Amino acid sequence: MNNFLERLHGGEILVADGATGSNLQKMGLKPGKPPEDLIIDDPDTILNLASSFARAGSD
Repeated sequence: MNNFLERLHGGEILVADGATGSNLQKMGLKPGKPPEDLIIDDPDTILNLASSFARAGSD
C-alpha cells in the first residue's frame, strides 16, 4: 500500500488544494493578483469558495 493510502486509512487528516486558484479566478480574482490578498480585501469570496467545497461533499 502506498504512503498516501496508509495515511488515509490510518485516520490522519489530509488537506488537498481543490483547484483553489482556478476557482478564485472564476469568481473574479484578477490575473497577477495574489489570492492571499483576498483574505484581507474580500474574505467573503474565500468563505464562499470553502463553503462550496463543503456543500459538494468535501470534508
